[in-house]
Amino acid sequence: MQALDEAKLIAPGATAMAYSYIGPEVTWPVYRNGTIGLAKNDLERAARRIDAMLKVNGYGRAFISVNKALVNPGQLGDPRRAALHCDPLTGS
Repeated sequence: MQALDEAKLIAPGATAMAYSYIGPEVTWPVYRNGTIGLAKNDLERAARRIDAMLKVNGYGRAFISVNKALVNPGQLGDPRRAALHCDPLTGS
């Protein structure tokens, strides 16, 4: 975003969107409290920074859309399988 701003390539009113998800509680040790959780924390930090940059320069906003992840019962015990088989468009 900084490079795009410096090159004057961000249109007025531009919106930056990142997507995240909340999975079943059984996956929280990996997806929120583990290594992937650290990446989610960094995503949240980056979104706040990008949002501030966009507002200061008169562009738009940055958001994170947090959605519920839908998995079938067979995937609950193995979060790797859930990640490999989840279709982001249908949630299945």
